[in-house]
Amino acid sequence: MDAIVEKGYVIIGSPDEVADRLRQVARDLNVGHLMLLLQFGNMGKDLAAYNTKLFAEKVMPQLT
Repeated sequence: MDAIVEKGYVIIGSPDEVADRLRQVARDLNVGHLMLLLQFGNMGKDLAAYNTKLFAEKVMPQLT
């Protein structure tokens, strides 16, 4: 997992860290739309719902 994160294939961290990294990726790649996968692997339904809620409430407002 560390190698995947280091190569930038996934972005994980606190809401502020994720927002900062997403802004950087969008700027560096010159993109206006990002597709997100907020549930992956064997992540349970409750954790996926929490992850989605956290993204919507804490990360997305920083990107608009």
